[in-house]
Amino acid sequence: MVGRLSLIALLLTGGCSSAKDDELAAAKGARSVLAEWSAVERLDGARRLPAAYADVMRDKAREALATDRKSIKDAEAGQAVDLVMDAATPGAAALAAAGTHLQQAVDRLEAR
Repeated sequence: MVGRLSLIALLLTGGCSSAKDDELAAAKGARSVLAEWSAVERLDGARRLPAAYADVMRDKAREALATDRKSIKDAEAGQAVDLVMDAATPGAAALAAAGTHLQQAVDRLEAR
């Protein structure tokens, strides 16, 4: 009986750990996407990228952020992603700021 309870407790803790790991991976992924998207916006603003390429990269970034957002439970990190996703055309500075907020969330999640 004690063995079964120990096994159940272990499985439950493993499930929580997995959810936290998923959230951490999603926050790190979203942070990376924001950094890449910010670079695209800077390069596009300097007219160093073909417009079609920049448009495709924006679409791919939005798709990746939408996927990562589903796993992000941290309120501040979620709000940072939501602000970018809700903006019609976020600029490089806004994307970088959102990335900074996500880095802070990553730090909090890693500390848990």
